[in-house]
Amino acid sequence: MLKSGDSVAVGVSGGADSVCLLFLLNEIKKEISLDLKVIHVHHGIRETADRDAEYVEKLAGNLGLDITIVREDVPALAKHRGLTEEEAGRKVRYEAFEKAGTDRIAVAHNMSDNAETMLFNLVRGTGIKGISGIAPVRGKVIRPLLEVSRDEIEEYLKDNGIAWMEDETNSVDEYTRNIIRHRIIPEALAISPGSIERMSDTAKRLRRIDDFVTAYAKEVSSRIIKTNEAGSLYIIKADDLTKEHIAVREAILYDILFTLSPHARDITSKHIDIVMQLAERDGNRKVSLPFGITAARSYDDITIGTCDAPDSIENEYTVFIKCDKIVENALRIRTRKEGDSIRLSDGNGGFFSKSVKAYMIDSKIPASLRDDIPLAVMDDEVIWIAGERLSDAYKPDGTGCEARLHIVNTGGNWEMEMDYD
Repeated sequence: MLKSGDSVAVGVSGGADSVCLLFLLNEIKKEISLDLKVIHVHHGIRETADRDAEYVEKLAGNLGLDITIVREDVPALAKHRGLTEEEAGRKVRYEAFEKAGTDRIAVAHNMSDNAETMLFNLVRGTGIKGISGIAPVRGKVIRPLLEVSRDEIEEYLKDNGIAWMEDETNSVDEYTRNIIRHRIIPEALAISPGSIERMSDTAKRLRRIDDFVTAYAKEVSSRIIKTNEAGSLYIIKADDLTKEHIAVREAILYDILFTLSPHARDITSKHIDIVMQLAERDGNRKVSLPFGITAARSYDDITIGTCDAPDSIENEYTVFIKCDKIVENALRIRTRKEGDSIRLSDGNGGFFSKSVKAYMIDSKIPASLRDDIPLAVMDDEVIWIAGERLSDAYKPDGTGCEARLHIVNTGGNWEMEMDYD
């Protein structure tokens, strides 16, 4: 993970894990030359955030280390970018770490965090990569405590008389991870003491398998995939894809979608499966995926990329939609009419309405196609321009239920079906 002379940005929140990490790296510094830089991010969320920042600043001073404190209004950022506070906070932290310009970034994920990640990904639906948990090294990011339990971390701090700050949000079950931490993990330990350690061992074994499959999939990709210069469009021959083992196919598609998606958490096994179906079944079809990514089949070509203006109407379209606002018997498929509009994000947590006509013009959809593109409407509100744009008011956000809306043109009539999670 580290070599003599490395500069290391150490993410320190003030909690037990990161404080332990800082002290251990400071000890290692006595054996090999390391340039440690403490990075603390004030998220602007908790009432005790000022206390934590002051504690970390004092801690770094006592150890004679440089410190950078980054202050961000994470709730406002999350609202502006359409992210959860957890996602926005992570983005801010890693941006701060990168700005430090160090050789390595050390973060304090531990064995317990790894078990929680494995379970979180498992219940959401994932492949080997997700269930193998957190990688000990990924790029310049290192996680030296990944095989140390939370209990061992606290024991080390107590034995050495080192104080730490408690994050009050860790004790409430408002966050998904806290539910796993406080309810599911204790039950797992009651069923099988030592299950955290065994999950860590399982994660290592799964990562080895994933590393092998990923490396082979990349070699195959280099032979069968073509891309445009911008790297935003991928073209694969369906036959070339389907002749590979299903695990390799999944790895190839995951890598493409991961590259195109700004938030990997929104790419799940069901998205991989629906793109695989394009390769496995004949017929021209198009699928809408998160963040404006589309996958389409035209004859033997599978294309995956960000939306471009269509040059024809497909026979089938699929989209994933937030379903807690859907009244299925009020949902229907039709083409556009005068006055149609679609709700889009205003970037501040709200929405504005844009006419479908203006959207099609701005998106450079050929005039000859505009009257034939199917729209999903509910009580005359346009919620999806098929193959083009899903209303931001109905985009899945990782909470609540999610449905797959599939429409098929049968002899000039559009038929639809909804599959719920």
